[in-house]
Amino acid sequence: MHILFLSNEGLSATIFESQVLTVARLAREQGLSVRVLAMALTREKYLHAQRVRAAYEEKYNVPITVLRAVSQQLPGSVALNARRVKKVLQVLGESPRLIQGRSEYAAAVAVQLRSSLGCPVIWDCRGDTVAELYFRWRRRPAWLRWLVLLGDLRLRPWLGAAGRADGAIFVSDALRDVEVARGYRGVSVVVPNYADPALFRFDPQLRARTRKRLHIPEADRVFV
Repeated sequence: MHILFLSNEGLSATIFESQVLTVARLAREQGLSVRVLAMALTREKYLHAQRVRAAYEEKYNVPITVLRAVSQQLPGSVALNARRVKKVLQVLGESPRLIQGRSEYAAAVAVQLRSSLGCPVIWDCRGDTVAELYFRWRRRPAWLRWLVLLGDLRLRPWLGAAGRADGAIFVSDALRDVEVARGYRGVSVVVPNYADPALFRFDPQLRARTRKRLHIPEADRVFV
């Protein structure tokens, strides 16, 4: 089975590694064929992704393709980027049996591809897009809060398309409830975020060295 992991963040640091590349590596270790296709929606993200792609491929042992995609601010960008993704897959000679779209926008692009590729789409929903919008404006004066509504309306085409995915993965019951209230009616499962124990583990020697380097007394509490 060949799985395409589709994102629209380029190859951003840290979060992309833990939420996409680590999952792709684990899938490959289970004997599945995978590819990560990272749409870069800005020139800066594209150039950064090109610089780090080879290192990420070696580190995670997964094939990665970087696509310079059309900005999501452009009307019709979902359809345009779907065509670009399809063309890349044709050049690679690959036909995925499943597409996992990380974020509302990537899932919307995947849904656009579904009919031509004939494969199901999983929406990897972490709530980032909507949460960031509300966090940005929640402390604004009441007379400015109409901007939240405008932003929400701008996002609805993406959310509507993502909501037509064959299935969805949510990181919490609360997030699933939010998306169901917004109209999602598909199959879903809740998979909480986790920390890879190979990367995040207690090491008393490393702890002592780090505290010494940062001049943090042994008795002080540290909150991350």
